[in-house]
Amino acid sequence: MADREFIGAEWFHFLRACGFSFVIRLRHQDYLGLVAASIKKTVAKTDGHIRRRLRRDGFFKASIEILGYTYTYVVFPNTGSRKGTDEFVVLLSDMADAAKISEAYRKRWGIEVFFLHCKTNGFNMEDLNFKNLEKVQLLMALAAVAYVFSLLNGLIKEGVKPIALKITGTKRRGPSLCSGLGLTT
Repeated sequence: MADREFIGAEWFHFLRACGFSFVIRLRHQDYLGLVAASIKKTVAKTDGHIRRRLRRDGFFKASIEILGYTYTYVVFPNTGSRKGTDEFVVLLSDMADAAKISEAYRKRWGIEVFFLHCKTNGFNMEDLNFKNLEKVQLLMALAAVAYVFSLLNGLIKEGVKPIALKITGTKRRGPSLCSGLGLTT
């Protein structure tokens, strides 16, 4: 899983050559020309087509070819959109199933929320300007532990209780706070 900073035909080719499956978020205009060609529309008409499909189906999906490989380009409405943020979530993957692509990227979203809190919305770690990699790694580890404890403490105060998960095979999994919240782990 990766965000918009990790795009490019050579990068996608490298990931496939290494045997990795991937889902990468794109900016709305990224590869729009290839999408337009695949659905046999002009780039100008493609945006309207995507919007109609979003209203009708809840998502838009097209296959595009980059450097001889076929990828799935999927657009979902950004339901968590705040003013000034993207209207759409655009994903590119080597997988074909839109539901699996969405599910895979949804798992990454918790990491994005954590980064938001670490960078600017709480811990403000970017203000520290550490140069030593070992110190940055230690600080990140401590921030992650503090973040999880803060999150759990807030949830417990809200009255959220962990629920037991099913027994799978011979292993018994412990209670999960995330499953009690309806979150995926």
